[in-house]
Amino acid sequence: VAAQRGNAEYIEISADYVTVNQLLDRLYDQRVISEEEKDVIRAQTGADKARQLIDGVHRKGPDAVSRLKTALSEVDSFLFRNLNLTNHPQFSGMD
Repeated sequence: VAAQRGNAEYIEISADYVTVNQLLDRLYDQRVISEEEKDVIRAQTGADKARQLIDGVHRKGPDAVSRLKTALSEVDSFLFRNLNLTNHPQFSGMD
């Protein structure tokens, strides 16, 4: 059972790593974030990486948030649906 839990945690961490890096690449390509911002966020680990991405994009305003939401829906539609971002305080009112 412990081995199964370890494997599940590894898969979850790996999936999160891939998702955040894909989001960084898409937002950089769309000029939402700079190369420096992308590199700084990419150097973070775990939840700090996602938190820094969300906080940084949120500070850029509604258009940037909309692009993040679109990118997330394209990169990981399952995660996007389950996050229910319209009820999240940082994302509400920014559609």
